[in-house]
Amino acid sequence: MANATIPLVPVRPPALNALRIKRPVEAGWMSCFTAAALQLVGARFRRAAHQIVTWPEGDYALDTDATVRTHTDLPVRVLWRASHGCEYAAVAITYQSSGEIGSQVTAATYTTAGAVQDAGFLWRLADGTLPASSSDDPSEDAYPIMIATTGAATHTGTGVGVSPRPLIIGAANRGAMVEARLTPVNTRLISVSVWELYRTQVAE
Repeated sequence: MANATIPLVPVRPPALNALRIKRPVEAGWMSCFTAAALQLVGARFRRAAHQIVTWPEGDYALDTDATVRTHTDLPVRVLWRASHGCEYAAVAITYQSSGEIGSQVTAATYTTAGAVQDAGFLWRLADGTLPASSSDDPSEDAYPIMIATTGAATHTGTGVGVSPRPLIIGAANRGAMVEARLTPVNTRLISVSVWELYRTQVAE
């Protein structure tokens, strides 16, 4: 059940000329500050989930010859209970990739029973959505940690060839446990963060 004290539409902060030094701050402006803070916390950024990925020493070597390089391409699963009003989930990853052909990360959502909710999309080296983190200097063995995100612009395309976008949380799955599954290929995931997104609307 939604909290009736949390506004669902954005609240404008008080005008700057109402907050000048040596001028009393009236109760109306304080109420406005409170409503704006509640809207941000309770309506826009209600839930988030974060997963730090740890790799056993030697399981993944980015700085070895390509002919002997080994990859641990196991899925990273991030579980959280979706809010009842959640429609989308934005995703951000930190990763390392040497730029090997075929490097990619698949992002999709599942139920806890393993059923696909949203077939998702691919971050891919091939189309530039997953830039390689290899050093420009061939004498260096450094692979900086990179960041890739879905952004907040939503669309409904799914599967291979779809550009990164927030994952869709279906109406039947809102308020239930959701699994965001990130499957890397020739890529080392360092962390995965998921934030719920909401459309601002007023129900009539």
